[in-house]
Amino acid sequence: MLWQTLSSVKTQQYYAQNGIRWRFIALRAAWWGGWWERLIGIVKQCLRKVLGRALLDEESLSTVLIGIEAALNSRPLVYEEESDDNSAALTPAHFLTGRKLTAIPSRLENTRLNKIYKQQQDLLDCFWKKWSKEYLLQLRSFHQVRNKDSTINIRVGDIVLLQEDIRPRHMWKKARVMNLHQGCDGKIRSCELSVNGRNVTRPVQLVIPLEIDQGGEDAGNEIKCKV
Repeated sequence: MLWQTLSSVKTQQYYAQNGIRWRFIALRAAWWGGWWERLIGIVKQCLRKVLGRALLDEESLSTVLIGIEAALNSRPLVYEEESDDNSAALTPAHFLTGRKLTAIPSRLENTRLNKIYKQQQDLLDCFWKKWSKEYLLQLRSFHQVRNKDSTINIRVGDIVLLQEDIRPRHMWKKARVMNLHQGCDGKIRSCELSVNGRNVTRPVQLVIPLEIDQGGEDAGNEIKCKV
């Protein structure tokens, strides 16, 4: 049914008018889309854990799925160099809507609506906690696989994500790498980071680069950190 809609004459006309063209990976080559396939996988996994056997009507399910879509599209892809704010990062939402996503209204007057809204927010909060944790783990694994070993490239000047306490929905704790510290064995063991105007030190195990390579100040002279 979905494919019939996507390939219908009306849809094809819409594609032509808006310059949309489908490009598919080769058959039996699922690993070509390894990263986004993995993102789809962890979304399905977290969705099953969150919803379980919950019975939602069509409207409630649609609201929850739209909230999940917002969570996915709020993840930071790359830092905006023109901004002095470490929290400014390009997200998928910027390419879809041209701006950051905003939260839905926090107060509703009708008692029944409040109950439904709270139920939906609880589901979305639960999904966010599970998905953001899985996403950071997979993002770390993605960088390790891309480097063809168990290391991650971290450079002075890079904007990185911190794997710390779960943040509110759509909020990611980001920092700029200011310095790298070696251990007695000569390997990088910790990073000095600038977070909201203050410097903190974190082990490399809690520091994860963004999805897109940024080319920090030490670009071309990356330091591999064993994790």
